[in-house]
Amino acid sequence: MNKKENINNQFSKSVDSLLQAKIFNLKPRLLHGVLGIANESGEIVELLKREMYYNASFRDLKWKEELGDLLHFIEMVCQNIGSSLEELMFINMAKLNTRYKNGYNNVDAIQRDKLAELKAMEKAELEFRQGLNN
Repeated sequence: MNKKENINNQFSKSVDSLLQAKIFNLKPRLLHGVLGIANESGEIVELLKREMYYNASFRDLKWKEELGDLLHFIEMVCQNIGSSLEELMFINMAKLNTRYKNGYNNVDAIQRDKLAELKAMEKAELEFRQGLNN
């Protein structure tokens, strides 16, 4: 066995061991949702590419169609993790409000306080969940 075949063989065994360890044992609907997000994101990028480079023009309805498809798959993932679009929006607003205390700026976009953002998201998640119970 040459060196290249040996590397291929070792890599293949490594992948097999991960599969046997059930690392990839995802819920089918979660997997479907995540793959759908990737696919729909690609379709949205394709619309932009066609507009930017090929002078194509799409009706707003086409954008809405693709964004709606993306939301469908995001909702599918939300259901799998016991969340909702509203909760995602609430948590995301808390994170962005922490990051951009004085509105958007390039410095804060790059120099993020990840710990402060995490704390803000955890607080928002708790507030959202408590609000559902009231």
